[in-house]
Amino acid sequence: MSKDNAARISLRALRREVTGGNYALGPHAMQHAVKEEFTVADVVQVVLTGVLVEEYPSRRRCLLYADVTIEGDYYTSDFEGEFTLDPRESSELTVHFAPEDVGRLDATLTIYSDDNQQPEIEVTLTGIGVVEDLKLYVPDDYNTIQAAIDAPRVHMQWKPDILYVEAEIPPEVVRSLRLRGWNVEQKSLWSLSQGVSVDFGAGEFFGASDARGVGTAGPRLVR
Repeated sequence: MSKDNAARISLRALRREVTGGNYALGPHAMQHAVKEEFTVADVVQVVLTGVLVEEYPSRRRCLLYADVTIEGDYYTSDFEGEFTLDPRESSELTVHFAPEDVGRLDATLTIYSDDNQQPEIEVTLTGIGVVEDLKLYVPDDYNTIQAAIDAPRVHMQWKPDILYVEAEIPPEVVRSLRLRGWNVEQKSLWSLSQGVSVDFGAGEFFGASDARGVGTAGPRLVR
């Protein structure tokens, strides 16, 4: 039909004819569209929805991945530069997590491409930083029996599934234990201890009493 005649047809009437199958697409009109990977279905979809297809159909085109960024600390990726993916092709991206802090650490990874519908893809990254070599607090003067009795204690008897710790245990140790899955509970007193050490070379005995309870006594030398 001529341009003047086409201008007289409303979009509603045109959609009604297309829906009823009363249309024909001339070969010259479709030649360029087919060359650029468009189909008859694409043309019909434009008429029915009014949404123009300005790029290659995503089901047939290659995607260019231009950049990958990470917003947050302690995360890096092995992204080495832009690359393309053919239809049905996939690629792997490795993310490394090297925390220098303790606790839950989040970040956001963003992938940038020339995808018409989703040019940016965000992925939430979550990791937990823990103390690599956990060591319980030990006093410097642990070489005496009294220091051993006085040292902060932990207690675990399987049931109940609770790890009891005294308040003197450093907070960073308690936090690291919890991050490792322990059910930690602070408790002031669950037992009393008395101790005796023996110096076999000198033939001496040293006693120590637990100051946590009543009836404490000072260490004395026994010959």
